[in-house]
This record gives sequence, structure tokens and C-alpha cells, in this order.
Amino acid sequence: MCLGCVNGDCRLTLTVTVSDNVSELSVVSSVGWLCSLVSVLLTAVNMISVKLSMKVQNVFTYAKLFALVLIIVTGTVQLCRGMHCT
Repeated sequence: MCLGCVNGDCRLTLTVTVSDNVSELSVVSSVGWLCSLVSVLLTAVNMISVKLSMKVQNVFTYAKLFALVLIIVTGTVQLCRGMHCT
């Protein structure tokens, strides 16, 4: 899976390989301005205060860790309930 923003267009590409057949699904969204806005906002936060920037990074890190723990717990619960792929 690949996400890239070029010339104002964000493109999400998912490549799936099944038995030597390669299928590529490409989704284009015109939210490039959002990518630019987030980059400018994070740069501004970093320019205002490095300590504030560190706090923002910590929030993003905690959010990623929470999502990872949620995925692990959900998978474990599903396995314990007998729902698994064969």
C-alpha cells in the first residue's frame, strides 16, 4: 500500500498479488491541500516551540500505540471466540 501526494492530488495505491496475477487498485482524491495544510501546521508548531512540538509528537505516538494495542486485543478476543481463518 502506498500513499503519495503530488501536485495537489493524493493517490492511494493498493497492489495485490494472487498466484502470479498482479492487480492494482488506485484511488485518487483531491485533498492535496489538506496534506499541505497539515505540513504547514506541524512546521509552524515546531517553529513556535520545540517543547510543544515534542508534546504533539508524543500525542501522535500514544495514538499509534493505542491503535496497535486495540488491534492486538481485538484479534486476541476474536481468536478466543473461535473466529479464525483456516
